[in-house]
Amino acid sequence: LHSPPPSVQSRNSIVDLFTKWSAWAGIWKRRKKEKKRKEKKRKEKRREEKRREEKRREEKRRGGGVNCS
Repeated sequence: LHSPPPSVQSRNSIVDLFTKWSAWAGIWKRRKKEKKRKEKKRKEKRREEKRREEKRREEKRRGGGVNCS
């Protein structure tokens, strides 16, 4: 049982490295995407809260004016 020629061995190691790296990169990419999506959702929620708060304030102002007069 003799080892394969160096060219084949090196190619195998390169392929192995690449597969490992691509797997890691895929995981990293997916995590990044998830993070981005979560961040986007949180931002949307915050914006929604702000909008609601503004509406409430506006109604209170209008209502307050009516009640005072």
